[in-house]
Formats: sequence, structure tokens, C-alpha cells
Amino acid sequence: MKRLALGGAALALLAGGLAAAAAHGLIFHDSSRPESVTAALKVFRSIDPHPSDPDGVYVYDTTGGESIDVLGGARHRYPATTAIVVTRASCGLRLLWQPLALRSTTWTLCGESLAGSDEVHSFFGHSDRTTYSCSGSAETFTCRSAHNRVAGVATLTPGSTQVRVRMTLRISGQAHGTQTLTWLIPTGTGVPQRIVVSSRTSRREPIVGTANYRESAVLQLESAKPLR
Repeated sequence: MKRLALGGAALALLAGGLAAAAAHGLIFHDSSRPESVTAALKVFRSIDPHPSDPDGVYVYDTTGGESIDVLGGARHRYPATTAIVVTRASCGLRLLWQPLALRSTTWTLCGESLAGSDEVHSFFGHSDRTTYSCSGSAETFTCRSAHNRVAGVATLTPGSTQVRVRMTLRISGQAHGTQTLTWLIPTGTGVPQRIVVSSRTSRREPIVGTANYRESAVLQLESAKPLR
């Protein structure tokens, strides 16, 4: 059983909370704070006191951000440098990426397969954490939550020293849209050299109308040597 979290589901829960708050006439203020490499190191040392390769904190050059368009809209730009905390999982590696204090994704990779993901978003002081349950093969799989269904397809392109993996996820149900994940994974360590994330999801909500969530991010590994 694979578990996969999607921005569309986080949008669904978040928009619902905003709609309820809007109905009570609350005033919204949105803010975001970049998370530092130092903070990532602190997290790593607390969960992995006796690391072995390839465990550690990996630094990535980063571009992009996320946005939502309800209640006047809000955009969070990701810092130019972000960190991924890499620790071992039962079948491979667990990667925690936290570009902002209240925005994170944890992926679990088993080789070139995505075995799980956990995602946190926060806008206007409302935070949501979402996980899907998925079944199927590495190339074709289906993910379900209480209100949404996701059809996933992955394409693997092997190279001499690395594998390019592109996953396309189509979301239907209360939320609808697409999410794509592209990984450039070297043979050996399994720590991605490059990650590209793109999410385009929408949901119709009472009072606030249609809530559109967008995320685009590109992460490029600075060094294959981790910080510890």
C-alpha cells in the first residue's frame, strides 16, 4: 500500500476552512517565513543521531512558489536556497523538504518509485496536512481520499548514470486538476539531483467561490556531500 499526498486535497480542506471563517466575517492576514538550512540540520540531528550514507541534509538551489486566489489571493515565494532532510526508510529513502515554516512535503522513495508522501500547506493562518492511500504498480496507480480520486501514471527514462522519472497525477472529485512530479535520480545514493513540482488544482466553495491553488518549484542539488 502506497500513500501519497497531493496539493489538491490540501486545497480542498483549506478552502473549506476559509469559507467557514469568511462566513463569520473574519479578517484575513497571510504571511510566510522561509525555513533555513540551519533549521533543517536541527531536525536531522534530532531524528538521526547516528547517520550513515546517504543520510544528511542536502542543499538545493530553488525557484518557484505557491499561491491561492481566494479572499484577495496570496502568494508564497520559496527562498533561493532550501534543504532536504534525507533519512533511511524501510524500503529506501525519506525526503523532508520544508521551504517555509508552515509548508512542507515528505516523500518516501523506494528506488525510483514513490512509496509515500505527506504534505502541509498554510494560508491566512489555516494549515492543513493531507495524505492519500494508493494502490497499483509503479507505472500506473490509483490514489483515494475521502472525497477525491487520483489516477497516476509514471514514465521512467534510464540514462547511463541516472534515471528520469515523471509522474502525472489527475485529480477528480471535490477537488480537480493535475499535479506533476519530475525526478532526476542518480544510481548509487538515490538522492535526487533535480526535482520539478507543478500543481494546478481547483475547488468550488460556498461564499468564497472557486479556489484555485497553484504551485511551481524547481530544485537543483548544489552538492552531493550532505551536511550533518
